[in-house]
Amino acid sequence: MPLPLIVTEDGLAGRESLTPLLHYQVSTLLQAGFGWSALPTGLRSLFCLCYYKGEVENGGHGQFMSNAVGFHGGVPVRILAWAAEGARDLGLTETGAVIAAFQEWINAHPDDLVALADLDIDRPEDIKGLDQQLYQADRDENGTDLAEARADAKLRDWQPRIVVGQDELSTRLREQAQG
Repeated sequence: MPLPLIVTEDGLAGRESLTPLLHYQVSTLLQAGFGWSALPTGLRSLFCLCYYKGEVENGGHGQFMSNAVGFHGGVPVRILAWAAEGARDLGLTETGAVIAAFQEWINAHPDDLVALADLDIDRPEDIKGLDQQLYQADRDENGTDLAEARADAKLRDWQPRIVVGQDELSTRLREQAQG
């Protein structure tokens, strides 16, 4: 049986976002020694997309590179490739274009990757431009980020899933991680 997504009743009902729960579940599994390849492809790509967006929106592409290096044995370019899959799966063409442009920048500047991950330096202007593009990408007429809304909708429909109360969430995630 594929690895089930564990969601709360409130998340399934739309009263809270499911993307933080996905982050919690994947982080718990990776911390317990699950490999990236043990994660269902669709969940891994959604997680990587949300991780990428969260890191860039919090501190730019440099922060993404810096934090992805140490994230449970993650390799930034691999996480980025999975994030691109997530953007395609959700129909986020603008986000996908920013990811593709960043992948091109990485390929063109392999010697600059260590410096880019150094949070104490000033970012190149082209990277700052990509940061700004991502901040504006795939938003509706009210400025709402479509990535989280579409990811939540996909997660609400995910099968297999286990629905738990908020008070059971941590226990169920630990049990899942222990096998």
